[in-house]
Amino acid sequence: MKVLRINSDYLKKIGESITGDIRFRISRSQAKATLKKIRTVKASQVVDSSVLSTIKAYSKKQFGSTSYWPWLAVYTEVRGRFIPGWIPQDYYRFVLLKKYNPELAMQVSATKTLDYHFFPDFSLKPVLIQISGNLYSSEGELLNQKEIDRLLLSQKGELVIKEAGGWQGKQISFMAAQHFKVSSLSPNKNYVIQPVIRQHEELNKLHPQSVNTIRVYTYLKPDGNPEKKFAALRFGIGGKRVDNASSGGRYCFIDSNGYCEPNSYDSMALKKGFEHPDTGVRYRDIHIPNYSGTVEKCLQSHKRFPYARFIAWDVAITLDSTPVLIEWNTKEPSVWLSEALKGPLWTSMPR
Repeated sequence: MKVLRINSDYLKKIGESITGDIRFRISRSQAKATLKKIRTVKASQVVDSSVLSTIKAYSKKQFGSTSYWPWLAVYTEVRGRFIPGWIPQDYYRFVLLKKYNPELAMQVSATKTLDYHFFPDFSLKPVLIQISGNLYSSEGELLNQKEIDRLLLSQKGELVIKEAGGWQGKQISFMAAQHFKVSSLSPNKNYVIQPVIRQHEELNKLHPQSVNTIRVYTYLKPDGNPEKKFAALRFGIGGKRVDNASSGGRYCFIDSNGYCEPNSYDSMALKKGFEHPDTGVRYRDIHIPNYSGTVEKCLQSHKRFPYARFIAWDVAITLDSTPVLIEWNTKEPSVWLSEALKGPLWTSMPR
């Protein structure tokens, strides 16, 4: 009896193809659900049969298939008209990111314990780092219990505990330094323990309960030089500690002079008004301290990590206007909200 031999590389390609198809289907289902919600909230519809035909023709010409239409339709409903040049979210996530942000590069930013190692002059300095059940200093020195206790005693305020691999503001907790116990950490997970930053008063007045960060999205051009594609101020509402839109926070874009634009938006790119719902502060009155220095710091940091072409940087501004990196994202730096509201972000397809 003959034994059927199947090439392992062939099986791997089949598995990747099936996984890819599932991801596309899930993403497009999300787009259709988002489209429905936007239409319900706005009580109107921009994408009729004629506009949809235009979108599908563009999708076929630019991306080789009409199946990319759902996210393009979402952008159109958000913007009020279809704009040629848009890159649909599913094409960006599953084609461009796969090509330009290799898996190894994606995992570096998700690890979190490496942030201070890569960007010691930009990243927030950790108090402790837990890796494989052991505790280390910010400089990577293995610590004994006495050294751990001494470091914790030197902390007067609150600590933020970040689990490696967490995203969208999840797997993050806050605790007063005097109440923090190393035994509360899971020995099977990696963590970064950092002091809670004291942000600049200009940003604190908007929503003092959250650290309101500047999201700067950079793209490494083919010539090796990064450029800023957009910048936005993200902020919490309702007393929440995190500023992620996916966790209920909101955002507004920042103009070239460092002022917030008048409108704020939610996670569906819907306008949410001109002032903060809790504090009443008008977004247009907020000027980002050291805005040009913040953008420059992100650009220079991207040059130091050229392994990923797309990076999103989340930066806090301290009391003395110093930009401090809170998190960076190479794994899945989302652009659909900004592409819909401010794009097309690229005048031609990224290459």
